[in-house]
Amino acid sequence: PPRSTLFPYTTLFRSITLYASDPSGVCSMSAWVNGVQMSGPTSLPNTTQWQQCPDPTWGASVDTRDFVAGAGPMSLQLGATNAAGVQSLVSETLSVDNEPVSVSLGTPNDSNPSVWVNHAVTMDASASAGPSGIGSLTCSVDRAAARAYAPAGVTIDGTGVHTASCTATNRAIDPQGSPNSGTSSMSVKIDETPPSVRFEPANPSNPTQLIADTSDAQSGVASGALEMRPAAGGTWEPLSTQVSGGHLVASFNDAGL
Repeated sequence: PPRSTLFPYTTLFRSITLYASDPSGVCSMSAWVNGVQMSGPTSLPNTTQWQQCPDPTWGASVDTRDFVAGAGPMSLQLGATNAAGVQSLVSETLSVDNEPVSVSLGTPNDSNPSVWVNHAVTMDASASAGPSGIGSLTCSVDRAAARAYAPAGVTIDGTGVHTASCTATNRAIDPQGSPNSGTSSMSVKIDETPPSVRFEPANPSNPTQLIADTSDAQSGVASGALEMRPAAGGTWEPLSTQVSGGHLVASFNDAGL
C-alpha cells in the first residue's frame, strides 16, 4: 500500500512509495495521480525459477501543484502486477493545500508606523491561509526569540528603530513534516528621549540675539521656542524663534526694560 499520512492536508512535493511482493515476483509497478499515469520499474520474468521477478520498492516525487490549482482533493492510485499478469490496486485521496500563507501587520494606535512617536507601540498581526487553516502565528521584535502571538498584540517600546516580524504556518505538511509558512515585517520608530538644549554665550557684537544649540540622536529636532521673563519672576513671554541648522535662534529688544 502507499505510505500513509498522519495529517489531513498535504502540500507541494510529495513522495509516493510503493512496496510490493508476490510469490511469483512483481514484474511492473505504476501510479496514477488524478488519472495521470506514472510508470514505475519493470523487469522481464525469469521462467527458470518460481519467483520470476524481484520484489521491488519504488519511490517517486509528485509536485501537487501540477494536479491541483491552489487547494482541493488529489486522487492517488498505486498498482503492481505479478509474473502471472495479476494486478493489485490500492487507492486513496489526499487533501492538498498549496494556498499561500499571508500575515498582515498594523499599529492601530499609530496610523503611520514610519513616523517617530514618543510612546510604546502596540502591533497587531492577523494571518490567513487556505482550507487547512492556520497552525501557528509567532512574532519577534529585534530578532529576539519568537513567541506565540497573543490577542492583545505585541508591545514595542524603547528609544530606537525597531524591527518586528511575524510568521504564520498552515496545517499542510510536506514529506519532511514542515508546513507552508508566510512572514511579514515592519519597522517602528520610537524616541522617548528628550532633545538636549544649551545656550551659546552672548555675542557682544549682536547682544540682542539668543542662540540655543539643540541635538537629538534619534528623531532629530523638529521645532522649539525661546521664552523670556524677568529674573524676579513673572509670566514667560514667547519670542519669535526659528530653527536653523540645529539651533534655536531668536532676537529681543531690551529697550525700555
